[in-house]
Amino acid sequence: MSAFDYHSILRDELGELKAYTPVVGKFRIRLDANEAPDLLSAEAKKRLAEVAASSIWEKYPDAGQRALRKAIAQRMGVNADQVIAGVGSDELITLLLTVATRLKNRAPAPTILTATPSFVMYRLSARVRGQRVMEVPLDSDW
Repeated sequence: MSAFDYHSILRDELGELKAYTPVVGKFRIRLDANEAPDLLSAEAKKRLAEVAASSIWEKYPDAGQRALRKAIAQRMGVNADQVIAGVGSDELITLLLTVATRLKNRAPAPTILTATPSFVMYRLSARVRGQRVMEVPLDSDW
């Protein structure tokens, strides 16, 4: 009996995907891993530690992130219902790409435009949803 060929049932674009392997090395900025230099001051780190120490870790936080969205909205001069918050960049990427996955009237799959090099999840998440990806290379001025 031959082994089951899972490629026979998967969408073609899933076959092109490979596991992400980060480039080894020391880099000040790693766009591919969504990393940046340390931007927080010692005072900001201390304040974050204080807030974390007083947080209630044994309960689920507000799933609607109302207080956070309100604070961001006030700072940005918009309404809280215009702010989306998530628990990490992958969640927000997933949310935004999922919104574009099922288009009305059976329009063609959307094309997602992203810079390269950049965070690998932009491309990977779009391709998993059957979306096309157009990568625009960054130049020396980013």
